[in-house]
Amino acid sequence: MAFLSFASFSAQDIEFTYNLVGGQKEAENTKLDEWVHELVLRYFGNFPFTEKFGLLVSEEFDGITTATNKFPGRSVNHPVRSRASLGLEFKGLGTMQIKYISQAFINSLENDFPVFYKSKTPHIDATMVQRFKNSADFFWEIPAKRMNIMANLLYNNLLYDYYRLGESKADQHESDLWFNGSMVFSLVEEKLQIIARGVAKHDFNDYGGYNIANVSLGVGSDFVLFKRKLRGTGELLPRYYMCSIMDERGYADQLGITSHVRLFYKLKPRMFLKGDLEYEVAPATGSQWFVKQRYELAFRNAWKNLSSVEVGGWGTLGTFFPRLCGYASADIASIPKLDIIPGVRAYWMWDERVGKTGIVQDTDTLSSGYSFHRADLELMVRYKIGAQNSAFFKKFSLNCGAEYKMFDWDDPDPAFVNTLRLFFGLTNYL
Repeated sequence: MAFLSFASFSAQDIEFTYNLVGGQKEAENTKLDEWVHELVLRYFGNFPFTEKFGLLVSEEFDGITTATNKFPGRSVNHPVRSRASLGLEFKGLGTMQIKYISQAFINSLENDFPVFYKSKTPHIDATMVQRFKNSADFFWEIPAKRMNIMANLLYNNLLYDYYRLGESKADQHESDLWFNGSMVFSLVEEKLQIIARGVAKHDFNDYGGYNIANVSLGVGSDFVLFKRKLRGTGELLPRYYMCSIMDERGYADQLGITSHVRLFYKLKPRMFLKGDLEYEVAPATGSQWFVKQRYELAFRNAWKNLSSVEVGGWGTLGTFFPRLCGYASADIASIPKLDIIPGVRAYWMWDERVGKTGIVQDTDTLSSGYSFHRADLELMVRYKIGAQNSAFFKKFSLNCGAEYKMFDWDDPDPAFVNTLRLFFGLTNYL
């Protein structure tokens, strides 16, 4: 990974990454026999003309530089993608930003439409090749003494080619408008908040089943307990969903309740326990109930030489893809100017299966459970030059490392296969 950041009169961030990625041509073959070069560029610039007015510029590019433009891991739908934006920022009554975003998909692969198979839409058995997307974004945040108001509007217009049963149509359009807003009012010495949020989406195409509206109103709180050893935040928000496709499929639309609690417990100096808990409960079809849950617990210890270690795990239930994850990471800084940063993550996925095949079949003898899905192994070595007499090299460092993703699939032709990513780069903060 390479990251280069500049900050002078203007605020600018530049990230440049070179990756060498190896994968499998066939799922049954465990050898990394197909390699490609990958380039990634991220640029974000904020150029203030005055104290209250500035120019916003960004460019995000990533692409596979091979003749076939196909990623061996099969996980990249758009081998070359460019996303540029140009906007203005105003500061006065809060912060206001207006942006135009242009996104191009070059050598894009075919994607199936995410539609319900039993619905009547002509997108069943159809695929699309994305070509271009234009967007306009408006953001406004107004902080006051005890109140914070935020509003965001995003318009998208996607250009794509349509293919179905031998039929092809070029230059098709898909447009939608998103709204996201919130208002937070603080009470009781700013330790209790009244929270109102809303999300809405409107499709401009003929079918409006995916139009959605979600409003929520509730309370939130920051708290400190046990002689300041335990800190946390919590929210309890009744919500209401309106969406035709959710109602058609029997999802938990209309009235429900969401809650979120984050905890931070100090065991002793530089030793902590962190917890995170999310619940969403709502009545579903008939007498069934929808319960979506997420749990996370982690232990972290740090030392005076800036070394650290963290071990934890999280799990989701009631979602489309229930998963468990266990992880461990460390930053070993025992040698001056040199950091060794290893990490490992393991994932288990919930599935319904017959015996040990892991594939759903037309039978009444299905069993359910978690099975191993994926493991990620990572190692990065970072050398910090730390030249105190040079402003440019004071926070300059060199990075290199590897990331290996190992999958376990019962499907003979899985969507993802094992991949190894090698990287080299530099980091600087000015």
